Amino acid sequence: MVKSPQGAIIYLRNIALPLMLFQVCLTVAYAHRPNVTTSLIFLATLVMLLGYFEFLFRDEWFRLTNSHAYWWLNSTDAREAGLYFRIAQIHRQVMTDVLDAFRVTLFNTALLSDLDLTVLRVNGPNFHSISFAYAISFLALFLFSCRRFVLFALILPILVFTSAKGALIVLLLATSMTLASTVFQGRIVLAGFVGLMCLYIPFVIISGLRVGDYHVLGLIGGVKGFLANPIGHGLGSGGNLATNFGELDWENAQKSGETEAAVESAVGVLLYQMGVAAFIVLGFYYWVGFTVWRLFDRLRHPQFCVAAYGLFAILVNGLFQEEALFSPLSLGLMLAFAALAIGSAARTGVLDPPAVPTLAPEAAGRLQPLGDPGGRP
Repeated sequence: MVKSPQGAIIYLRNIALPLMLFQVCLTVAYAHRPNVTTSLIFLATLVMLLGYFEFLFRDEWFRLTNSHAYWWLNSTDAREAGLYFRIAQIHRQVMTDVLDAFRVTLFNTALLSDLDLTVLRVNGPNFHSISFAYAISFLALFLFSCRRFVLFALILPILVFTSAKGALIVLLLATSMTLASTVFQGRIVLAGFVGLMCLYIPFVIISGLRVGDYHVLGLIGGVKGFLANPIGHGLGSGGNLATNFGELDWENAQKSGETEAAVESAVGVLLYQMGVAAFIVLGFYYWVGFTVWRLFDRLRHPQFCVAAYGLFAILVNGLFQEEALFSPLSLGLMLAFAALAIGSAARTGVLDPPAVPTLAPEAAGRLQPLGDPGGRP
């Protein structure tokens, strides 16, 4: 609080809110039998329509939402720090309109820059393309687990329009692991996922260092800051939401291969701010994911598989994105989903080891974690 009152409050909220959502949904699912399927399908349809409206009728969307005024105010710190002037000097890119800030290479990665494909990002009703992408990814996964494949297919283009690779990776990993689990044993699929991550994480780090990717540089800065002070620098020290990006010297960070403080990486920011205490928070997230995975391994319910691997994928993304762990529409939604599954399993007695082995299938038959009284999942 002494170092950065506003930053401390922001990051306390970011870290606590997903845990609070988990507790609320766990309690509700244990005490009652909530029917969230209809509500989430309606929400997915509404969000999908809003996404298409913004993409197809952007001028009308900007007028309805007063977007020009919002984005002008949102960029005040960057303008006053001279960020756009430096971009024009170094990269010869002149900002002429608010929309220029939304034009990015497909999925905002240098790996696809040779394709020369640019996307005018959809930001959604929450005015943040990456958080909106994670919300779309979660809703798409829920539709997939409920076998609403038509809506699932219709909502996917919105995810592409946001051009957020992290949310797309979560969707691809969770769906592919769920499909693989219908063919192979759960432990084999889990081992395959771990092996894939052991290849994916080094690949992102190595390729990111070659091109000077800010997410990788921020992760390295966070880890080095943690090693220099394992107790932590305090909430609000570093991090995207407590930093004026217009004042950061990215060119120097790319030359040195690291940032001075943790930015862009949620795991790096947690380690930098909380020190060794960050492992308690991260460990709890993994425990939740493994608990849901064990329930899937026993019951073979697809929603449990989606919740488990969706949570694992988001945690991996947390190495390279702040939004993965600090956005309520990312980790918050996935923890809430996992909590509904765990709470429902505890309510029906499936979570506890059965005294007689034959009781488990009976309990599994009664389990409808996110279902309606009609028996649909």
